Amino acid sequence: LDAELDMAPQSVQLLLNGEPVDEDRIKPDIKDKKIKFTLDNIKLDEAGDYTVKINDEVDSKPVSITVN
Repeated sequence: LDAELDMAPQSVQLLLNGEPVDEDRIKPDIKDKKIKFTLDNIKLDEAGDYTVKINDEVDSKPVSITVN
C-alpha cells in the first residue's frame, strides 16, 4: 500500500476494518511525504478495508483490498 501526504508524518498506523494491524505484520517505509506499507505472507482473512492513520488522526477513506 502506498500513500502520499501533504506533510511528513510524525507517526503512522495501518488499520484493517478499523482495528490496528500488528506491527510485526507490516513493514512501513516513510520517506518525506510518502509512506509504503508492505505486508508479507498476507492471509485470506486479511481482506477488508485498510485505512492509514496519520499522527493519531484518521482523515482518509478506506481502501478495499481483496485477497485471493
